Amino acid sequence: KIYDITPEGQESGRKACRHHVAIPPTMTLEEAQRPVPPKPPAKEYKFQLDPFQAAAVKSLEKGQSVLVSAHTSAGKTAVAEYAIAMALRDKQRV
Repeated sequence: KIYDITPEGQESGRKACRHHVAIPPTMTLEEAQRPVPPKPPAKEYKFQLDPFQAAAVKSLEKGQSVLVSAHTSAGKTAVAEYAIAMALRDKQRV
Protein backbone atom coordinates (compact mmCIF):
# COMPACT_ATOMS: atom_id res chain seq x y z
CA LYS A 1 0.00 0.00 0.00
CA ILE A 2 1.22 3.52 -0.78
CA TYR A 3 0.56 6.42 1.58
CA ASP A 4 1.06 10.14 1.03
CA ILE A 5 2.64 11.34 4.28
CA THR A 6 3.55 14.84 3.11
CA PRO A 7 3.53 17.19 6.11
CA GLU A 8 0.87 19.89 5.90
CA GLY A 9 2.09 23.08 4.31
CA GLN A 10 4.88 21.42 2.33
CA GLU A 11 2.77 20.49 -0.65
CA SER A 12 2.86 24.04 -2.03
CA GLY A 13 5.42 26.77 -2.37
CA ARG A 14 8.85 27.16 -3.89
CA LYS A 15 10.40 24.22 -2.03
CA ALA A 16 7.50 21.80 -2.37
CA CYS A 17 8.13 18.25 -1.22
CA ARG A 18 5.84 15.26 -1.70
CA HIS A 19 6.60 12.27 0.48
CA HIS A 20 5.02 8.93 -0.35
CA VAL A 21 5.80 5.71 1.44
CA ALA A 22 5.16 2.18 0.22
CA ILE A 23 4.96 -0.45 2.93
CA PRO A 24 4.49 -4.22 2.80
CA PRO A 25 0.95 -5.52 3.38
CA THR A 26 2.09 -7.07 6.67
CA MET A 27 3.18 -3.69 8.12
CA THR A 28 1.03 -0.81 9.36
CA LEU A 29 1.72 2.85 8.62
CA GLU A 30 2.33 3.39 12.35
CA GLU A 31 5.06 0.71 12.33
CA ALA A 32 6.71 2.34 9.33
CA GLN A 33 6.72 5.74 11.04
CA ARG A 34 7.98 4.45 14.41
CA PRO A 35 11.05 6.38 15.55
CA VAL A 36 14.38 4.60 15.59
CA PRO A 37 17.01 4.97 18.31
CA PRO A 38 19.14 8.03 17.53
CA LYS A 39 22.61 7.58 16.08
CA PRO A 40 25.15 10.33 15.50
CA PRO A 41 24.55 11.94 12.09
CA ALA A 42 26.51 10.22 9.35
CA LYS A 43 27.27 13.57 7.75
CA GLU A 44 26.66 17.19 8.63
CA TYR A 45 26.23 19.93 6.09
CA LYS A 46 27.19 23.60 6.26
CA PHE A 47 23.75 24.44 4.87
CA GLN A 48 20.19 23.66 5.84
CA LEU A 49 18.77 20.71 3.94
CA ASP A 50 15.76 21.33 1.72
CA PRO A 51 12.55 19.57 2.83
CA PHE A 52 12.95 16.72 0.32
CA GLN A 53 16.55 16.15 1.43
CA ALA A 54 15.62 16.13 5.12
CA ALA A 55 12.76 13.68 4.45
CA ALA A 56 15.08 11.40 2.47
CA VAL A 57 17.78 11.46 5.18
CA LYS A 58 15.19 10.70 7.87
CA SER A 59 13.91 7.73 5.84
CA LEU A 60 17.44 6.45 5.26
CA GLU A 61 18.15 6.61 8.99
CA LYS A 62 15.04 4.47 9.55
CA GLY A 63 16.51 1.84 7.24
CA GLN A 64 14.00 2.53 4.49
CA SER A 65 14.79 2.58 0.77
CA VAL A 66 14.62 6.00 -0.85
CA LEU A 67 14.00 7.16 -4.41
CA VAL A 68 14.65 10.87 -4.99
CA SER A 69 13.24 12.51 -8.08
CA ALA A 70 14.02 16.19 -8.56
CA HIS A 71 15.11 18.56 -11.30
CA THR A 72 18.74 19.11 -12.27
CA SER A 73 20.82 20.84 -9.57
CA ALA A 74 18.10 20.40 -6.93
CA GLY A 75 20.45 18.66 -4.50
CA LYS A 76 19.96 14.94 -5.08
CA THR A 77 23.70 14.36 -4.63
CA ALA A 78 23.52 15.47 -0.98
CA VAL A 79 21.13 12.57 -0.30
CA ALA A 80 23.47 10.13 -2.07
CA GLU A 81 26.47 11.44 -0.11
CA TYR A 82 24.54 10.95 3.11
CA ALA A 83 23.70 7.35 2.19
CA ILE A 84 27.39 6.68 1.50
CA ALA A 85 28.39 8.33 4.80
CA MET A 86 25.85 6.12 6.61
CA ALA A 87 27.35 3.00 5.06
CA LEU A 88 30.83 4.06 6.16
CA ARG A 89 29.60 4.98 9.66
CA ASP A 90 27.85 1.64 10.06
CA LYS A 91 30.78 -0.29 8.56
CA GLN A 92 28.73 -1.46 5.57
CA ARG A 93 29.84 -1.93 1.98
CA VAL A 94 29.29 0.96 -0.39
